[in-house]
Amino acid sequence: MSFGLNAAQARAKASADLIVFEEVYAIMKEVITQSSTGAYEAYVSDGTTMTASNPTTTASQDYFSAWQGTLQSSSSRSLISQMEAVMRHFTNLGYKIERVTNTTTSTTYTWHVYW
Repeated sequence: MSFGLNAAQARAKASADLIVFEEVYAIMKEVITQSSTGAYEAYVSDGTTMTASNPTTTASQDYFSAWQGTLQSSSSRSLISQMEAVMRHFTNLGYKIERVTNTTTSTTYTWHVYW
C-alpha cells in the first residue's frame, strides 16, 4: 500500500494551491485598498489567473466556463474546487463574495466582495 502523493500529483497540487493563494492575495489587497477609502465593497475583474479580462491564455475563460457549467473538460472539477476554496476563505472571514459576469468580456468573471 502506498501513501502520499506521486510526483505528478504533488506538482498539480502545488500549482492549484499557488493559484488559490495568489487569487486570495489579490482580492484581499483590493479589499484593504477599498476599505481604506471608506468603501464597503471591492471588485477584482483583471490581473489574476481566474479573472484575467485580456487573457493571453484561456485560463480565465476556462474558470468562467467551469463556473457556468459549460466547460467540457476533466479539469472543470479542479477549477470549481479552486474557486470554491477562494470563496470559502473569504466567507470564513465574514465577507460576502460572489462571481459576476465581466460585462466587458462576457467570457470571464469578476470577483465581488462586500462587507
